[in-house]
Amino acid sequence: MVLEEEKERKVECWLKRKHVNVEEIAGFTFMQYYKPRPSKCKPYWRCLDGLGVFIFTLKSGFVRGAQLQGMWLNRGSRLNPAWIVQYLLARQIPFTNYETSLKQVDSLAVVHVYNEFPKCMRSRRRWGIFELLFGAFVFFWSCLVIFGTPHVWLAGLLVLLIGIGHVGLSLFTLYQGISCQYALTLEPREMVLQRPDEDETVKFAYSDLRKVNFTSAPFVSHEFISFIEFLDTDFAYHCYPIERVPVEKFDEIVSILRQLGIDATNSFK
Repeated sequence: MVLEEEKERKVECWLKRKHVNVEEIAGFTFMQYYKPRPSKCKPYWRCLDGLGVFIFTLKSGFVRGAQLQGMWLNRGSRLNPAWIVQYLLARQIPFTNYETSLKQVDSLAVVHVYNEFPKCMRSRRRWGIFELLFGAFVFFWSCLVIFGTPHVWLAGLLVLLIGIGHVGLSLFTLYQGISCQYALTLEPREMVLQRPDEDETVKFAYSDLRKVNFTSAPFVSHEFISFIEFLDTDFAYHCYPIERVPVEKFDEIVSILRQLGIDATNSFK
């Protein structure tokens, strides 16, 4: 696992911003809920949960928590969590919350399908449609104001922008809160993720999975979306929103994956 020079530089800059000296790190955890203890934790005094949470235990005994921001941590050219993990492992720093579970079975005898349309998504759909209709009404009404009464065009323009904002928010809610949500299927030899609006599926063989965690991340209006995040055999990072998987099934899925020798945890809050 040799990182490119540019990726190493990004990781080192991020660690520096978080006041973490790599030479002082005794161990680190990833994909784990961070609850600070006043006598041991610096510099954050608040809990960290969701995607991209790192906890660094220093040789001095202090603990530092840090989190990468953004819902889609494995997309684009931003700092990828996998780079941080690979950077630290290349320097022989222990990954303390990664453990290899005892494999009890090589494959599953039964296919497990987790695909529902939960109450939270139905509420999002109703809210998104209402916002879309309201935004469209404001948009067309403001257009009438602008063209019908030119002397108040500035006020009409302001209302027009408000309408566009409502339409944009509604489309974001309907797309990210509903269309982008994956269902999960545990087949005999692979884990399958699929969106309802896509024919192609995302498949990962169980032998390619090292660590799996269920967590949540902020969405809109203090609402949270559930995610599955995992590291593959190359310590590459993946995360997918899985609102179509019932939260109460997370522990069941964790138990099944651990039987397959995968380090699986549930950090959903």
